[in-house]
Amino acid sequence: MKNTRIHAVAGILAASLVASFLVLSVVVEIVGDHDVIALAKTIILIAVLVLVSSMAFTGATGRRLAARRGGPVIRRKKRRMIAIAAIGVVVLIPCAFVLRQLSAAGDFGPVFVVVQGIELVAGAVNASLLALNIRAGRLMAGHSSRASWRASRKRSRAASKSTMGAG
Repeated sequence: MKNTRIHAVAGILAASLVASFLVLSVVVEIVGDHDVIALAKTIILIAVLVLVSSMAFTGATGRRLAARRGGPVIRRKKRRMIAIAAIGVVVLIPCAFVLRQLSAAGDFGPVFVVVQGIELVAGAVNASLLALNIRAGRLMAGHSSRASWRASRKRSRAASKSTMGAG
């Protein structure tokens, strides 16, 4: 598998996991069952291992791909990755451990609520930064610009017209 493909898959996996953690946390809080919340926090803590691995692959392949390129888009992607990693290591991973520990002990008091709030905000920031990096990567690969979208629509319309007229 090419580095670009590995980079894309790892980045999308990381973004999907961060988004899934956010959605899961919000949904179980709405449900309000303490056993379900504790289970969700355990699942998130275990899945953090997959997230860290996918982020490592994303960073490693991104550095390898960026070595051949330069420019402001690459610099912005690198800065965002540094912020994503810092937020993950300094905020999100400790929050995951604390929330898992508190929920397993049945402690859903003010400390849990504050740490949960911090985790949700930091997770939303990381999800946004990851989405911006995915968008930048797609634009660099020529997949997401309006011009390429219009061109692909024209090609598909032309193809469907030619197949309709052939029958």
